[in-house]
Amino acid sequence: VEQERDSITRAEHRFLTVERTERVAVCARLVGQLGSSIVFVRTKHGADRVAKQLGREGVRAAVIHGGRRQNQRDRALASFHTGAVSTLVATDVAA
Repeated sequence: VEQERDSITRAEHRFLTVERTERVAVCARLVGQLGSSIVFVRTKHGADRVAKQLGREGVRAAVIHGGRRQNQRDRALASFHTGAVSTLVATDVAA
């Protein structure tokens, strides 16, 4: 059994209802304000799309989902851990 860690108490969940056309812009603003973030989406295609859209908004994002090779998932997690990217876009299955 894993012991509780301090970082668990620092996690903050935010749920917002916004217009579909504003989702990426709102997400980009939140990440800019809050720093390191994980964005959950429903599908693999959605994860890839949202990461690209966030990139166009100036947010450095990496993708993690079951359709990626293990070395791609490892690199994405390492980039997020080191701060090379500020956002990890993942399918809710990856949660």
